Amino acid sequence: MDYRLFLLEVAEQPGLRGFLARNVGDNVERVTEGDEGWVRYFLEFVRSNRPELASLREVADDEYEGNVVSAEEFYRLFIQQLVKTANAGLGMLERQDRMLEKQDETIKEIRARIWMA
Repeated sequence: MDYRLFLLEVAEQPGLRGFLARNVGDNVERVTEGDEGWVRYFLEFVRSNRPELASLREVADDEYEGNVVSAEEFYRLFIQQLVKTANAGLGMLERQDRMLEKQDETIKEIRARIWMA
């Protein structure tokens, strides 16, 4: 499971007003806003339940320059990102199919030349 999706599932607690998670280098950067008790619970839960290979960079409020969105808005943005990734993958598959077709044509030509020789 994508670590950002894991964070989103936890962030959908009623006491969190804002949530943001994004990939920054090898880390997932996370910012939350909301009731102090819920934010503390969220942080403790995430620290103790993070996937083994996940690296989390916590950002202090005074370090972060940008908008922290609601969990619903983050989910919408995350889905948009997944759609872009899927479309890019489909484009790569189409190019691969064209390359394989050209390769098949080249192999046929080589075989035809060998049999004619």
